[in-house]
Amino acid sequence: MTSKYKIAPEVSWRKLEGEYFFITPRSSEIHSVDGPGCEMVDLLLAGKSCTEIGKELAQGYEAEAADIASDAQNLLEQLLAKHILEPDHE
Repeated sequence: MTSKYKIAPEVSWRKLEGEYFFITPRSSEIHSVDGPGCEMVDLLLAGKSCTEIGKELAQGYEAEAADIASDAQNLLEQLLAKHILEPDHE
């Protein structure tokens, strides 16, 4: 699986006060990601792998890197399934 992702071009989005808001045209739903999830999205967009995200965020949270990496992978899978993120092949 690629480690570089981007927000799908058809998705409208904003990041406000530490929270992402995404509107997907396929479903016309509003999705939000906040807290550690927002940090995970930032790192995914920066090209970090889920393992790297786990290691980086474990420094600031009382959690194991492997648990955070698993959470990042779950979030990534949800964002891909909802067509919010897509692989960045550039």
